[in-house]
Amino acid sequence: MMKMKIKLDEERIRADGVYDVDNVWKEIDKEFANACTKEMMPDGSVVYRGIPDRDYYTDFAVACMVLDEMEYIARYCVKWIWYDNDDDESLPFAEEDVLDHKRTKSPLFMKWSKINEQNPKAVSKPLEICFIGNVEEKFLRYVQVDTPSSEDNFDNTPSTECQKNLADILCAELKALGLEAEVTDHAYVYSFIPANCDTKYSIGFIAHLDTVDKPSGLGVKPMVHKSYSGGDIRLSTGKISPENFPYLNTLRGQDIITSDGTTVLGADDKAGVAEIMALAEYLVSHPEIKHGKIGIAFTPDEEIGHGAKLFDVEKFGCNFAYTVDGEELGEITYETFNGACFDLDITGVNIHPGQALGKMVNAVCIANEFIDVLPASERPETTEGREGYYFITEISGGVEHCSVHGIIRDHDKTEFLRRKGFVKAQVDRLNGIYGGKIAFKMRDQYYNCAEVILPHKHLIDNAKSAMEAAGVKPLIFPIRGGTDGSSLSFMGLPCPNICTGGHNAHGLNEFISVQHMHKVVEILLGIVNAYAKG
Repeated sequence: MMKMKIKLDEERIRADGVYDVDNVWKEIDKEFANACTKEMMPDGSVVYRGIPDRDYYTDFAVACMVLDEMEYIARYCVKWIWYDNDDDESLPFAEEDVLDHKRTKSPLFMKWSKINEQNPKAVSKPLEICFIGNVEEKFLRYVQVDTPSSEDNFDNTPSTECQKNLADILCAELKALGLEAEVTDHAYVYSFIPANCDTKYSIGFIAHLDTVDKPSGLGVKPMVHKSYSGGDIRLSTGKISPENFPYLNTLRGQDIITSDGTTVLGADDKAGVAEIMALAEYLVSHPEIKHGKIGIAFTPDEEIGHGAKLFDVEKFGCNFAYTVDGEELGEITYETFNGACFDLDITGVNIHPGQALGKMVNAVCIANEFIDVLPASERPETTEGREGYYFITEISGGVEHCSVHGIIRDHDKTEFLRRKGFVKAQVDRLNGIYGGKIAFKMRDQYYNCAEVILPHKHLIDNAKSAMEAAGVKPLIFPIRGGTDGSSLSFMGLPCPNICTGGHNAHGLNEFISVQHMHKVVEILLGIVNAYAKG
């Protein structure tokens, strides 16, 4: 007879707040229900014993393999002991510490203390071990590492030091898989999986480390809503309702991950990071799968339009790549906006309002005059598809000083240039009226990469085929935004963008389906297979 003893760190489960303790045990019980009896022990552990009057060995072994993949075991198990006495109750049990075995022998396990030795700032919570496990487990870990980028520190890469922490973690995990990996001084992570067959092209997958800083991306507390049954998803500060987000109605029965409502979730783009890492682990674990060289890269500062600035295409060493930075399952995008951003720094003159006639220059009013001339019909909330827009993202200040930050977006290059010219003309006009009170800066962020990607149609065809093989309907449309791929394509690395499965990026109502993340990993594997064949 076989038996297994499992003990969970229930205090840590409660402290993390991601899972409910009772539900964790129920999930484990469910896997052993057909194979074992269950006995609670005084120390809080549970012993599962194989049922002797059936083919329990097979059932028990299958249950153990499923358990091996559970994020609960990776994250919260403090005791996992396997006993086997070859079905003879008279013999003493042979005891094996499964966690110790995996710590010392499996390339898919590693001690977090080892990461800490390499970079003490890389891990905020001490864990006895880390299982480089399934995509959900990875994602839940990654979103809890703070990585918001900052427009205010645009001239430095990375714009925030915290992005290096996640870069170090990913590099360590890639090395634990037996892969070559490095983090540059600017927080770019490069790795590759060596080819095990000849292919015409080498391909890569790229995602970005950073999240937006507004709404806050600091202190993310993910919540897992198991087997979503429909209706509102309750957060600590409100709810996500299918009335406002009808796509939720298509996700009944799936596991939905959200933040607690006080921050963004960070699925943009830590879902892409987790999916690429899960693909890497799968390929390393299945050397029988044929593939060419596969590049892996993670970039900083994508959210401020700077992710590709210092990307080393030669070091990456691939002919083509895909950014995994889209949203809805099935998205394939190769046509992006052209993007620019601008800043107005307005200097006013303040004086007592009773004496203001002919003397006061109100910087707030000048800002309002500028904003008023931007067409109301050409804002993000009034446009769709390929329609461009002006977007004032921030205004702050008072009478003596006011600053305005905005962006310009358009798919059409001619219209993009016209919009830039219009903004500059309005600033020049107001400077003529108010005597040069506005300091103005504008810079391009990225360009529409369709012209670079379309000559390489196999990039789109292979992504479509991979999705169809995974049972996913391809959704091809122009993205109303940009990705690192926009810039990388013009740097000699044609790079369309594919889905992560996330929704409502950059907002407090962001969510993602665990099952859709699994599908994305399947799609990435399909793309790998397509290039191995052709």
